[in-house]
Amino acid sequence: ELVVLSRMCAPRYHTLAAARPALAAISSSRRAIAFVAATAILGTLFYQLRRRAGGCNPAPMCRIWSCSKPLAAQLEDEWPSWPPVSRNGIPRDNLPGWSAEVRWRSLHRQQAAAAAAAAPQTRLVFLGDSITEGWLRSGFSGTAPSIPQPVNEQLWHDAFGLWSPLNLAIGGDRVQDLGWRLQRGGLLARALRPTIFAVMVGTNDLGAGESWRVVADELVLVMEQLHAARPAATLLLQAILPRGGDAWLGGRRAQAAATCAASFRRPAQPATHKSPSLLAQQGAYAPRGGTTPRQTATTTRSALL
Repeated sequence: ELVVLSRMCAPRYHTLAAARPALAAISSSRRAIAFVAATAILGTLFYQLRRRAGGCNPAPMCRIWSCSKPLAAQLEDEWPSWPPVSRNGIPRDNLPGWSAEVRWRSLHRQQAAAAAAAAPQTRLVFLGDSITEGWLRSGFSGTAPSIPQPVNEQLWHDAFGLWSPLNLAIGGDRVQDLGWRLQRGGLLARALRPTIFAVMVGTNDLGAGESWRVVADELVLVMEQLHAARPAATLLLQAILPRGGDAWLGGRRAQAAATCAASFRRPAQPATHKSPSLLAQQGAYAPRGGTTPRQTATTTRSALL
């Protein structure tokens, strides 16, 4: 009877043994799917929280990023990266997702490579945000690819081609982002030795609700970074432009740039520190329709000449 019973049950045991790899594969697939789903959910929550806390509001993130005090106060300080625990971080903590970070990183690396390959005749370098990047293409966006702007680019070359200019601006960048790029991102390559740095940055800081005093302090540090790296270069600090719909920025944007220019000359080193030229362009802007790229080019070119 035992022999007969074992013969009857043997096929079942063989079937179960054969099914075990398939069952294990199904279980492994389920674990993999669950892991991917959990990662996606946590990633989405992470970026949503970051987006909500990225501005200068009462959120806890405001204690980490600059809202009421500068992120760096002296040349020895390091501008922070995002995420803080990553060795391969970037300064932009306000991008909506990984793909945007990849595109920002790619654009920054292209510009760092251009700086490293700069020719001796490159005498003018533009630094800033989308207002400056807009000479070549629509400013960098975390949600859409940039679009070439051939008309603006032609105006740019017509106005500044004499200096063999280099445009190293990225849309959406704040003062702190530019500071990081200069200090830790390789933007101040050895080959990059222009006669003039034209800097326009700060509108995104103010647009996020940052104190104009913080903007001014960080602008001072960025100008000091440039001066320390290239003491022979002339620094042209352009006033922060009017921002559509943000009427409350009117006085603050002027205060930030003017305060930076006034406080850049440090009493400790009066012989070596040169105050940057402040280009207050707001007078050239129409109250309703703004201005045209040609007007902007003309104003900036006049200051350079």
